[in-house]
Amino acid sequence: MRPDQGGTPDAESPEPPDIRLLAFYLPQFHPIPENDAAWGEGFTEWTNVTRATPLFEGHHQPQLPTEMGFYDLRLPEVMARQAALAKAHGVHGFCYYAYWFDGRRLLEQPIEAMLRSGAPDMPFCLCWANENWTRRWDGSEHEVIVAQTFSPEYRLRIIDDFLPYFRDPRYVRVDGRAVFIVYRPDIVPDLRETLAAWRAHAAAAGVELYLVGCLTFGFSDPLRHGFDAGLEFPPHGVKAAGAADSVTWRRPFAGNAFRYDDVVQSEIAKPERPFPVFRSAMVGWDNTARRGDRAHIFLDATPEAFATWLSALVHRSRLLDPPGRRLVFVNAWNEWAEGAHLEPDNRFGRRWLQACAAALLPGGAMTPAAEAASLQGLAAAAATPGAAPILSLAHQMLQRAATARMAAEAAARAFAGHFAARLRADQQQQCRPLLRSDAQAEISLLPGPLDAVGWIDSPAEARRIADCRTPLHVSGWALHPVQGGVLPYPPILVMTPADDASPAWIAFTEYGRPRQDVEGNLPAPLPAAAACGFEAFLDLRAIPPGAWTLQVALAMPDGCAFLPTLRRLMVG
Repeated sequence: MRPDQGGTPDAESPEPPDIRLLAFYLPQFHPIPENDAAWGEGFTEWTNVTRATPLFEGHHQPQLPTEMGFYDLRLPEVMARQAALAKAHGVHGFCYYAYWFDGRRLLEQPIEAMLRSGAPDMPFCLCWANENWTRRWDGSEHEVIVAQTFSPEYRLRIIDDFLPYFRDPRYVRVDGRAVFIVYRPDIVPDLRETLAAWRAHAAAAGVELYLVGCLTFGFSDPLRHGFDAGLEFPPHGVKAAGAADSVTWRRPFAGNAFRYDDVVQSEIAKPERPFPVFRSAMVGWDNTARRGDRAHIFLDATPEAFATWLSALVHRSRLLDPPGRRLVFVNAWNEWAEGAHLEPDNRFGRRWLQACAAALLPGGAMTPAAEAASLQGLAAAAATPGAAPILSLAHQMLQRAATARMAAEAAARAFAGHFAARLRADQQQQCRPLLRSDAQAEISLLPGPLDAVGWIDSPAEARRIADCRTPLHVSGWALHPVQGGVLPYPPILVMTPADDASPAWIAFTEYGRPRQDVEGNLPAPLPAAAACGFEAFLDLRAIPPGAWTLQVALAMPDGCAFLPTLRRLMVG
């Protein structure tokens, strides 16, 4: 029996990941009668997106979809493709906006079809978008299309209407309770009494609710009103100085502009609040498509800056939140007219999605500056009178991690400097001489990273080399997820005696070139990965005769890490 026919699951299935990354999802990409009447037949969000024009030199407008195209959400294959793309980059689920007006629903077709069919098999939750439905997209916010009246007689009807969703096994839960989010708690009459009535009514139907209030429009005390937690919703509540004077506008501009980097740094350093809160990062924000000359624009939003922000939130959740409550949100999956979309676009392609995958890695995509800001914010929170002991512990853990990271970076710089002179001399020659290296004195040979792979393309397996005057050609590729998709040092070829005796012999390869043939055939996801090609002609004249092994290694902060690329050679 399906849960919406009477079953009540206790928790999501299968077991949720350590961090559940949830993206807000706009179901506005199909025509509805209400929008046809307000803006003309066939209106969808794409109508706004395609009419945007640049407001200054270098302004990325219009922002247009690439891989997904101008889709219609009434087609089930569209949502299936979205789910596959999201899962491949670590996005756990979608938070669908639900438009409900005293029993009347708008834009419900896509999520109703998702509920009935059971596809796509993607975790989800609902956020009640509880404002009036107005002509805000053309600036006429006072013209109400469908009013949100909050009639007392309909208070419990919303729970009845959403019970089939809450009971679905895909539904996102915290502590076994269905997560239900309210976008604007500040306008709900008798809020505390309403939430209590919701809980009791849902419980009578066999569903426990986990109620979350968005920290929007000045709402800042969710526990006092009966919520279980708060939820950040940037750009609401972010801090950044105005930057409208930093660009030259093509025509009079009456909106607001800010620096995205300023927001990233201030959000990372934001102190902890005295109540449970789910942190959120916004992909970017530029609603020129909706508001034209009155837009709110966050300048220079890039996937790299977004990855830094999101990585810090993931790091913070792992430190402070108990397992099962580690939800991190992204605004948004497909807010195309707001300039906030993870879906691939005509400027950055999949890099927003790759940033998500990178942020979820154990090391994340956190830069030293971001880590320092996070450390500063935690320190301030830990020093607050009455701060929970977990904050002090988290501060200590992050401080130790930052110290270790700085030491690793210093080691990497020393490692690069150690071989700098040899590398410069090496690059002046057509052949790469194998340099004798005392493994104990000059380089630490480490196990390869678990997420790094590589291959030697050239035929060097079990090869006998009789004439050492002929250079040995070695080519291949190495891949290791790294920030920015660029390996910090070229791959290194290491030859060691087959009996593992020291010394080793080392040759530097040419700096890696992208290997699209490799990237296109490796399994997804490959977050921020550098598929780095290498090539070298090795001068073997200094190598003593005998059996040798040849491997590819990567320069790591504390030594040289082997990749699983073992080849055997017979020299002489």
